[in-house]
Amino acid sequence: MQNVLDMHMHHMQIWPMTFDEFLSGKKITNAEAADRLKRDVTLIGRYRARSVTPGPEIIADIVEWSKGKVSPRELLAQRDIVEAAE
Repeated sequence: MQNVLDMHMHHMQIWPMTFDEFLSGKKITNAEAADRLKRDVTLIGRYRARSVTPGPEIIADIVEWSKGKVSPRELLAQRDIVEAAE
């Protein structure tokens, strides 16, 4: 049996990043993300600013594009985080 302390986990499995962190880290502009995800650039900006929660289809697209670095949970939690901070 493998010791839990010997198990290697990728840091993304522990702490998912936000959509903004993903785009910033890759130096991807809103326009480039909009083109890749086939969405309006203003909508990408709203997802990035956490003012709009993406729908299920775009969540799946973002998770796939980020190779799981941006988790569905992170995207769904966006509106709740913003509202709680206000």
